Amino acid sequence: MKLYLVFFLLLITFVSASAIEGIPGQDYRTDEFIISVHNGVTLTPFSIAKSGFSSTGYTSLDRLIERENITAIEEYYPAPVRNEFLRDVVKRMYVVKVGNGDNLESAITAFGGDTQIEFAEQYNIHHLCYVPNDPLIGNWYQLTNIEAYQAWDFIRGDSTSRPILGIVDSGVYYDHPELAPNMWINSGEDLNGDGQFTSADINGIDDDANGYIDDVVGYDIAMNDNIPFEPTPTHGTHVAGCASMACDNGAGGAAVSWGARIMAVKCARDNAPEYIYGGFSGITYAADNGATVINLSWGSAYFSQAEQNVINAVYAAGVVVVAAAGNDGVSTRFYPAGYNHVIAVASVNSSDHLSSFSNYGTWITVSAPGEGIHSTWDHNSFASLDGTSMASPITAGVVCLIRAANPSFTVDQVKARLMATADTIDYLNPNRVGMMGAGRVNAAAAVGRYLFPRILLVSDSTFLIEDDGDGRLGPLDRFKWIANFSNIWANAQNVVGTLHSDGQFNLIDSVADFGNIPGSGGTGNNVSNPFDIRAISGVGAGDHTFTLDVTASPGYRASFNLTVNVTLDQLGFPVNINGEIDSPPLVLDIDADGSKEIVIGANDNNYYAIENNGSITPGWPKPVSGSPSGGAAAGDLDHNGTIEIVGMSRFGDVYAWSADGTPLTGFPRNCGTLMYSTPVLGDINGDSTLEIIVGVYTNKSIYVLNGDGTNFGNWPFQGTGYISGSAALADLDNDGLPEIIYGDIDSTIHALNADKSEVAGFPRKLGGPIRITPSVADIDGDGHLNIIIGTSNGILYALDYNSSTMPGWPVTLGAAIASTPSLSDIDNDGHLEIIIGCNNSNLYAFRTYGQPQGGFPVHVGGVISASPVEGDINGDGLPDIVVGAFDGNIYGINSQGQALPNFPIPAIHNGPITCAADLCDLDADNRCEIIFGVKVAGNNLEVIDYRVDLTNTNFPWPMFGNNPRRTGYYGSFATGIQNTDEIPVAYELAQNYPNPFNANTIIRFSIPSAQQVKLTVYDLLGRQIKLLGNGLMTAGSHEVLWDGTSDLGTTTTSGIYFYRLETANKTFTNRMTLLK
Repeated sequence: MKLYLVFFLLLITFVSASAIEGIPGQDYRTDEFIISVHNGVTLTPFSIAKSGFSSTGYTSLDRLIERENITAIEEYYPAPVRNEFLRDVVKRMYVVKVGNGDNLESAITAFGGDTQIEFAEQYNIHHLCYVPNDPLIGNWYQLTNIEAYQAWDFIRGDSTSRPILGIVDSGVYYDHPELAPNMWINSGEDLNGDGQFTSADINGIDDDANGYIDDVVGYDIAMNDNIPFEPTPTHGTHVAGCASMACDNGAGGAAVSWGARIMAVKCARDNAPEYIYGGFSGITYAADNGATVINLSWGSAYFSQAEQNVINAVYAAGVVVVAAAGNDGVSTRFYPAGYNHVIAVASVNSSDHLSSFSNYGTWITVSAPGEGIHSTWDHNSFASLDGTSMASPITAGVVCLIRAANPSFTVDQVKARLMATADTIDYLNPNRVGMMGAGRVNAAAAVGRYLFPRILLVSDSTFLIEDDGDGRLGPLDRFKWIANFSNIWANAQNVVGTLHSDGQFNLIDSVADFGNIPGSGGTGNNVSNPFDIRAISGVGAGDHTFTLDVTASPGYRASFNLTVNVTLDQLGFPVNINGEIDSPPLVLDIDADGSKEIVIGANDNNYYAIENNGSITPGWPKPVSGSPSGGAAAGDLDHNGTIEIVGMSRFGDVYAWSADGTPLTGFPRNCGTLMYSTPVLGDINGDSTLEIIVGVYTNKSIYVLNGDGTNFGNWPFQGTGYISGSAALADLDNDGLPEIIYGDIDSTIHALNADKSEVAGFPRKLGGPIRITPSVADIDGDGHLNIIIGTSNGILYALDYNSSTMPGWPVTLGAAIASTPSLSDIDNDGHLEIIIGCNNSNLYAFRTYGQPQGGFPVHVGGVISASPVEGDINGDGLPDIVVGAFDGNIYGINSQGQALPNFPIPAIHNGPITCAADLCDLDADNRCEIIFGVKVAGNNLEVIDYRVDLTNTNFPWPMFGNNPRRTGYYGSFATGIQNTDEIPVAYELAQNYPNPFNANTIIRFSIPSAQQVKLTVYDLLGRQIKLLGNGLMTAGSHEVLWDGTSDLGTTTTSGIYFYRLETANKTFTNRMTLLK
């Protein structure tokens, strides 16, 4: 009898090629069909080819067999069936074979009309429901989306191995390292009892009498053997891994069911792995051998009563069947997913939108992730596939967790729990409302909703209890934090929250008791005992993430991320300017009202003047003809004792305004068609009036304008190369007058006298195009000035006053130089350092003869085209470097190349920072503010309030060009106050004391003989602030007290001032710092 059964098993699993190819696109077998007989009817199977035909025992059927040329009738499932529900269905089903060329439809109709037959129908062929995808991409995002990680907090480990998951598919590579530990082992065939499928289990005997020989891990129904491997990686192995993988093993991936045991049931032939032929025989095998959940990632558009009967029997046996909804993108039913008692699964993507390929409709039960699903592949690899084929086993994995947590649940209870706990996603799919089932499956809710609390963070709030008065959270500020929770599942007892910071805060009180929070929507908070936190002094600006760990009874634990923003922005900033800012700010008290203003150009073709509280200065903004990328300069152009602002536009226009925005007569003045450079102001001919110097790109010219907009002398000067950078002004030849120094894209550096003649040694060709502004100072202390300039091919030069190259120079930086150098003695050794940024995102600092400063270069997060600025912003007596970069951060770096506390500081509205910042005490609070623009529209003018008290105002290069006139010169000349000769031994102008000073300071000087003496205080712009003395004085030492007031009796603001001693034939100047 055993041989007879095996023989017929072979018959039902073989399908001829003609059955696949005879009718293109056909989804059923063309040479056989299925019948089911009524209860009490017993047919005798036969095969004319094997044993001939005598009689079925029923005359009417015998006549049909002869008339319709029936060649065989075989049992649908010839193996014994132990489950009574299955046995009652499948043992009444037979496969009827029709002779070649005969009419299948006629035979089905004829048999269906016989009184012995319950029904007759076509034998459907099913297709796999997947879409191949790139095998190199993907991750297990689906575990996050369906909250598998939270589900594993409720149930995992050995308890999850209770369910047996039948993977009825194209086969499973059960030796895959991520599947092997989770494979179902048929104990009746595991001869040595080691729980593994080994050669020791093969004896050629059906030891458990289930009709299949040596079926240790499952069976190959299609090929009738006990090795259910896929013939080639196709589908089934991937499907298995979607549902169950070895978890917590430190390798590979993970699957939702954690430990559900996989029964491999192969129902595809080796020569056609994409077709499922014996699928319902496979379902029968799985259910009859202990599977509690069966996954079917295949199907067709054809209904079959035989298949529905099998599903009914499996349902009656207590087995949950999960099936793919199909990949045709239609709403019509797809079978077996469309049968009664089957969980039909549609596919969604990672954002819970219905997959374009997925079927949908009111017949769908739930949805699950089915795009880019990473899972097991071949014997030892992974791949990503798309399809409802993937969504189905993910759902089957959730079903396994439900069964593991609730072993007594019926099929209907499992389905109800799955649907009741799914997340609603109709609002994300407005065109498919009600057609994606109950929602996207949620593993955590499915296993935990009725057993454990589920606490959600509804909101949180902070409030300052100690700050500096600006109402914003900053360094050393103290605040309290309240969290509001909702509990949507079971009651939560003894809820406690513990807060953890990122290390930049001191947690004064990090534990809060939330008490008991009722389930089903109850709420709780820690208003009565909020968390208490203080920011450390070096806290970084931007968002900071805290972790709030919550515990509750029974057995609940969760973590939440809370975010707090730390800002160093001055109150009233950032200012929302419509255009991108691609120019350096200019900060000074333009209207003599005792407070500083910020003047800056924006790409909305306007110049803005902004007060220190962020409001617009009356009379501003001022429109210009094009983007004012060069920024502005300031000085007293018309000798009326007030400041004028000089601006530009890229279309070659020069503008001049008074402090209230009134245009000066003669402006705007057009100088060409394209201009990028910042205007520079200086007295180049010694007549005590300021000239305006601008470079024009297109006509390669340097223009010098008078204060009324007319050309100075016989200017402009016609050069040979396009001019991109600004000029510098400095007295290279010691003739008492500044020269105009500039570079061009023709790789030439020029130094021009007021009469347009070149200084001796100039012009000088360098090794690459020059697009930046030169900087000038006596860096080697020899009494002659030096020029620092860089080229677009990354070469940095230091030139002597006669254009010769200084020893140790040039230095190659390795990338284009778009940053104008600045000059400061950052280590207080008495020698200036050269600080410059580069397109390789490095900030460099060099000593006199090209040696790198210790700790440099410093690599930052973006290209540096901005000019660095320097000032002692942290109060340690050494100038610090501040520079912006294209990554949207402001960097603060000390003389050793180390980041200052709180830095880098990100711009509020992230975008490139392309131009120099300005350092000053903007609001007279004895702290340095950092003013900069961001090349992005809106919230783009920022003022950082660096919260360290200033101990001095050692700001050697605080802005682009070093001073409001933008001369690019390191020295007292920039103020218009100039030493004439070296100080004779008999003369002395001492440093004031104290310096810096708050209210009063004493100035001491000595003269060798009685003579007329004048002592005057000036500001950075060369304006007289206070005449301290003017008259005949005797020889010897003298002291004068300055109380910080002006000639008008008003109190002056904090800042740098110069005091000048004028004798009969000598003049001396020193600087001092007033702090308030």
